[in-house]
Amino acid sequence: MRTLTIVAALVLWAGEAGARELGTGNGLLALCESKELWENATCNGFVAGANSSYKVLKAAEAIKADIYCLPDGVSYEQLTRVVTKYLREHPAELHYSSGASVILALKGAFPCTKK
Repeated sequence: MRTLTIVAALVLWAGEAGARELGTGNGLLALCESKELWENATCNGFVAGANSSYKVLKAAEAIKADIYCLPDGVSYEQLTRVVTKYLREHPAELHYSSGASVILALKGAFPCTKK
């Protein structure tokens, strides 16, 4: 019973924090720059998830045109650094949704070039 109570408390706490923090670029930047392990991990997971979602939508042909093109060997840590840098350098866009912020950051850093 004690374990169940602890798990329920953690789920409620994490859910509340996640909903509060991840809505916009402001919240995502705060998580990405945080020294708290769980907040930083939330940022990393969000960036990785946004990238994975884009790949799935591309594979399913729900998105026809390439938005960004990652070169071989790019790590999720690098993607998170790119997104964090973008958010710092574009404060006028911090009210955009977190997902849009990730896509804009990756589009700017990894544009597709026609061969």
